[in-house]
Order: sequence, then structure tokens, then C-alpha cells
Amino acid sequence: PSLGIKISQEEKATTLLQYKTSDTRVFVETGTNEGGMIEKMKSNFQKIYSIELDSNLYKKATERFFGLVNIKLLKRDSAIEIRKVLSDLNEKALFWLDAHGGGEITTDNSPIFSELKEIFSHHIKGHIILIDDARLFDRKTIRGIKNLANMIKGFNLKPGIWMAPFLVHPKSKVAIDHPDWLVKKNGILV
Repeated sequence: PSLGIKISQEEKATTLLQYKTSDTRVFVETGTNEGGMIEKMKSNFQKIYSIELDSNLYKKATERFFGLVNIKLLKRDSAIEIRKVLSDLNEKALFWLDAHGGGEITTDNSPIFSELKEIFSHHIKGHIILIDDARLFDRKTIRGIKNLANMIKGFNLKPGIWMAPFLVHPKSKVAIDHPDWLVKKNGILV
């Protein structure tokens, strides 16, 4: 089950923009939903690609962004559609990948492995990749995270996990062993 913590769309957008470099002009998202992230990113990127599996959500997004030529919406499985996006790309992009196909993340419904293999095999190197919804990984799929990290290492890349500091309990082993990893203000955890 989920850790029960949901980060707002606004906070996610702010985080994404922190990873955008001055020469990153393309944003690629899997899991369009109703287009909330596209709305927040459209003034920051010259080109946006977004892939949605659900027909109803895709329809809502196409209606919402009708006529905006810099936004390209694709409908189908992102593990397949990512190839079309990559074939269009001639520069590095910021990727915002949805970690699941719906509900709890399992090895059966997560397109992450396929998407990452395609991105890592792309002729353009230096893409910035962030994965949303890690909160949906549970103890049964932790092996999936380890396999994901090993797959990333297989491409001679270094995997990393970003977690909001409030997800770490002050008495946890991580907090005790690495207090310098936690954000504090005036000596108090924020």
C-alpha cells in the first residue's frame, strides 16, 4: 500500500523545474491524467510530449490543449509510445515518468523498465529523468526497485532516490545514522 503521503501538483512542478537546465527545451511526461502538469510546464518548455493510456483522460487533455502546437499528446501504452517521442527528439529532454499503469505498482503494470531502456538507448545522452509516484512502491515490490537500480547501473549510470524529508521518521535508522541528510531550521527538523 501507499505510504499515504501525496505531494501536490504545485510541489511536483516546482521540483521538476529545479532540474530544468537553461538548454532543456523539451518536456516529456507519461501519465497525462487531465493535463495538470502540462499546464504548469507549458510556459517553461518549447515542446511538450505527454502520453496517456486512459481514453477518457486523453480526450479531456486533447480538449484542454486543443490548438497548442507545442503540445503533442499521444494515446496508448507509454512503454510503446515513448519510442515515437524519442524518434522526434534531437536534443536532451526532461522526462517525468509515471511509475505505474494504475493503482499499486507491480512488476506487471509498471512501464518504467521499458521506458528507461528506450531512453537510455537513445542517441542523445544527458536526458534528465524523474519518476513520479514512488510512494506506491510497497514492500512486495522493493525487489522491483532494486532491479530498477541494477538496470540503471547496467547503462553505466548512477541511480538515485529523492524523497521529501518529511517522509523520514526522526527515530528511523536513516535519521539516526545520517542526521545531516535531514532538513533542519534552527536545529529542528522541518
